[in-house]
Amino acid sequence: MANGNSVHRSSFLVDLPAMFSSVSAQELLAKPLLRALMIEYWCWEQGMADWYARQPARRHRDFAGWIIEGRALFDRLDELKQLASGVDLVDTPDG
Repeated sequence: MANGNSVHRSSFLVDLPAMFSSVSAQELLAKPLLRALMIEYWCWEQGMADWYARQPARRHRDFAGWIIEGRALFDRLDELKQLASGVDLVDTPDG
């Protein structure tokens, strides 16, 4: 039985950078959902880089909050992967 917090197992196998590198500019222009997902992923990458650059020492008072923020970032990545696996973003039968 699935609950609201479950992520479909196959979504963990989605390699978003590989997927984005395999699409053409024409596909990005023709598929707004793919374009939106790519932008969301780019924003996630920027947030992840910022988060990692701000890593405090383990004994610092901000370390626990930093970990919580990181968990939220990884949860967002799981959501993006779930979106990518749940929608036919790259190949469509009608071209």
